[in-house]
Amino acid sequence: MGPLRVERVLLAALGLALAGCYAPSSAPGVERAVALYRQDHARGGAHPAPRGGPTLHPRARAGGRSAAPATLTVDQAAAMARDNNPRLAELTARADAAAAAASPESHHENPELRVSQLRLDEVLAGEPRLAAGVRFRPARPGEIDAEVAAARAEEAAARAEAHAEALAVEADIRWLFDDAVLIEAEIAAADALVAARRAIAANARTRVQAAAATALDEAKAELSAIEAEQDSVDHRARLRAARGELLERVGLDPAAPVRLVGDPLAAWPPPALPSEDALIETALRNRLEVAAAAAQIDAADAQAFIERRKRWPWFSFLELGYEFSPGTERGLGWTFEAGIELPIFNSNRSATLAAETATRAARSGLAAQVRLVAREVRARLREVEAAATLVTELRARALPVAERASTAARRALEDRALPAVDALSTDEQRLEMEIKLLELLRRHRTALTELRRAVGGHLPAAPGGAARR
Repeated sequence: MGPLRVERVLLAALGLALAGCYAPSSAPGVERAVALYRQDHARGGAHPAPRGGPTLHPRARAGGRSAAPATLTVDQAAAMARDNNPRLAELTARADAAAAAASPESHHENPELRVSQLRLDEVLAGEPRLAAGVRFRPARPGEIDAEVAAARAEEAAARAEAHAEALAVEADIRWLFDDAVLIEAEIAAADALVAARRAIAANARTRVQAAAATALDEAKAELSAIEAEQDSVDHRARLRAARGELLERVGLDPAAPVRLVGDPLAAWPPPALPSEDALIETALRNRLEVAAAAAQIDAADAQAFIERRKRWPWFSFLELGYEFSPGTERGLGWTFEAGIELPIFNSNRSATLAAETATRAARSGLAAQVRLVAREVRARLREVEAAATLVTELRARALPVAERASTAARRALEDRALPAVDALSTDEQRLEMEIKLLELLRRHRTALTELRRAVGGHLPAAPGGAARR
């Protein structure tokens, strides 16, 4: 081989090496974050999902907010929020990466092609000596399976985290939706109460002019009306905040005129809840903490298996080769070489003991998580039952009486058998009772949301019923 040809080969090798070099991004991470925010803000908050992640709404994929529908149900809002959540897309991608790492192929070591040194004088003399061989490191029996099991445990934990995030997003959206619908009902009740108190204030002014009431009576009536108006203003401010957050999280304009379809005063009592055991078992299947603790057991078992296998002698390498030399008879230059690791100075006892201890710790951790989840579900279930009892008692006892009193007061007013101020006060009390009912319904919805979070998503089906969302 001439000098010029050698130079060309070296240049070609250098070019290939430079072509395979990695060029890191020149933009710092903080600047990337600012650029993402500006891009997201310019197109209205829609987050494009990476390949393999959740599918975005068509308008969101095009680079803008989704077209606002005329109406929106809670199920539609939950689905759109999941599609528009970048954190969920990230966790799904990480779970896919963990699944790729769990492939058995990725845990096999590639063989090594070994070639002995060539002496230039022997090559020039026409008597080169060359030995070539293929060396590989055989895995201990069961070691690959154990490594794959550990990687699949990591995949299971990643899948559980993505699943828990999806359920958490849905729980948040369902609470925001319920909150907005309840506030709308509270606004309607507050406006009715404002009208009633304004009528009482007007009646008080008329009575003052007729010398049938004092200025103090008029001032108290006016203050009561102002208090009701302030409550109505507060409800509207809360509604703007709740609707804005809800619509933004589903990928819509926070100011979009979307009507939320839901009735907080639906038929009572609500559908029956599942049994305590069914709720706890559902929580154990859905909760991230339980899935992570169970995956730790699998990973620790696999690691303990690997460490125990290292306590026995095993091949460090096996090599099959062939030697080319002038003195080698053709076809008989095959060579075989092997190395065996002898666990004499390091028996791997401490690593094995640590792995077995980690397995016991993981099992205890799972037992602890089971008890914590069961205790939390029981506590949340008691809160739901207590809130439901309060709503039931108010609906059964106070509301019918208030309705009858209001009806009787209107009839007496028509017959001129009751002063107007008494009739208006009776109607005011009825409206205050309706507002109290909405407060108790909010307490029940809040407790139900917390139970749903404790269960880890949808409530399972009660006997003879469908699953509650």
